[in-house]
Amino acid sequence: MQPAALPENETARLEKLRQYKILDTLPDESFDCITRLLSTILDVPIALVSLIDNQRQWFKSSVGLNTRETTRDVAFCSHAILQEKVFIVPDTALDPRFSDNPLVTGGPLIRFYAGVPLTTADGYSLGTLCGIDNKPRELSSRQILQLEDLAIIVMDAIELHRARLNAEQAEQAEADFLATMSHEIRAPLNGVLGLAQLLTDTKLNKSQRRKVDDILSSGEILVAIINDVLDLSKINAGGIELESHPFNLQALISTVTLSFDAVADAKRLKLHVVDSGEPLTISGDSLRLRQILWNLLSNAFKFTDAGSVTLTIADVEDAGDLVAGPGAHVLQFSVKDTGAGIAPERLNAIFGAYIQETSATTRKHGGTGLGLSIVKKLTELMGGTIVAKSQLGEGSEFTVNLPFDAATAEEANAISLDGAEDDNNETQPLNVLVAEDNDINAYIALAFLERLGHAGRRVENGNQAIAAANEGWAELILMDVHMPVMDGIDATKSIRSTTAGKNLPIIGLTADAFAQQHRRFKRAGMNDILTKPYTEKQLADSIATHRLAEVPGRP
Repeated sequence: MQPAALPENETARLEKLRQYKILDTLPDESFDCITRLLSTILDVPIALVSLIDNQRQWFKSSVGLNTRETTRDVAFCSHAILQEKVFIVPDTALDPRFSDNPLVTGGPLIRFYAGVPLTTADGYSLGTLCGIDNKPRELSSRQILQLEDLAIIVMDAIELHRARLNAEQAEQAEADFLATMSHEIRAPLNGVLGLAQLLTDTKLNKSQRRKVDDILSSGEILVAIINDVLDLSKINAGGIELESHPFNLQALISTVTLSFDAVADAKRLKLHVVDSGEPLTISGDSLRLRQILWNLLSNAFKFTDAGSVTLTIADVEDAGDLVAGPGAHVLQFSVKDTGAGIAPERLNAIFGAYIQETSATTRKHGGTGLGLSIVKKLTELMGGTIVAKSQLGEGSEFTVNLPFDAATAEEANAISLDGAEDDNNETQPLNVLVAEDNDINAYIALAFLERLGHAGRRVENGNQAIAAANEGWAELILMDVHMPVMDGIDATKSIRSTTAGKNLPIIGLTADAFAQQHRRFKRAGMNDILTKPYTEKQLADSIATHRLAEVPGRP
């Protein structure tokens, strides 16, 4: 037996092979279909995609061979990668290089071999695409040509594997960076905004109050920017999962518009809401609808210095391609302002990410230019449409049409009852355990609880939270997720395993903002998650909602 010589570029070739990160990967149908096709074209029982590693040949795909690798010294493919064209051995028994090869004298009893190098664009042969038979034979010129063509396809599949892997790694690196960035900014912001909220109820002179208001406003803008960047990243990565649940449309509209009362007063603008429909309970993703409306209204107020902003809601029979079927609604939301307007030729461009009307717009009004891009992508994700109309100096109008299912009478009634229960619950004081290692964040949580009429007690890690929960004093726990000694996730799991903590409401506090992270926290047993920085009202709403709620995943 004559082992193959090493390629002159062997060190670089092995490094190139490792860059593709394809060795020891799982079977892939895109490669398997090629080896099956090759077996048919060449009429051979064995077909392989073989990659030549340092001491072995490893099979990315194989037909007719029940092993994933052999040693390199007996590999026919080690000879084939030294060639520029197809390497053919018509009869191994008559070839002194292979006649005593253990793969010839023993299983799989190779008598015929034909392999073509899998060569990169820069000239490195990574392995071969080969066909093997247990009887001597020849290939026709057509079969040789088809073998070479299939090798090109295999190399394309290898390149695609690397490109997909690199894209996934880049996407994960981006997600990790954004998650870390978000966490590192949100954590201290919780302290800044929390303390500013507490200051608003103290005795301040006019100048001091304005400074506190500026702190709150600046912090809220920063949070909005972070949220926009994260949302656009999730949308582009396909990470947004729509939910469907019943909700009252008028209540949602009231909540959204109420948040703009302060900015309307500050800019001396009128906010008009025109809703010609009856009170309506529908089923869909209320969070995304709220996000769409908030972005449109925020955009309108940002670019309007005088006049008004008008939100019009209508239940329409159809809106172009959207038609309301039985038990469904097509809702039309229109936001019109009397602002500076947009040049008609710029209307389509403004839906792009990081796009604003001009660079002067960015300097004057701030923002990232993500709001309208997010609105458009969310609207399309929800199966809707968006249209923009504008003229310079005459204001702008954005119209969104969205399909929703009608909620049942039982669902509508349940929403009304839930609201009544929440009102009753808000007046009942609770003993609340606060598990938080950060002194400032703990102070804010305890201060919020005191202002809401609840009694608070603090512990600093998960072990202490478990011990305190077992004492039976706490009626609800605010659980920070990241703590020393034991984190909030493990502490929650431990508390849930006890009789005393089985149904104890636990609200997670975290600077982690991604939905998949929140789902993991809820699987551990948390009833709700408040993302830092959170407001006193958000805390009050969560306590009112979950104080009597059942534990997720439990009967």
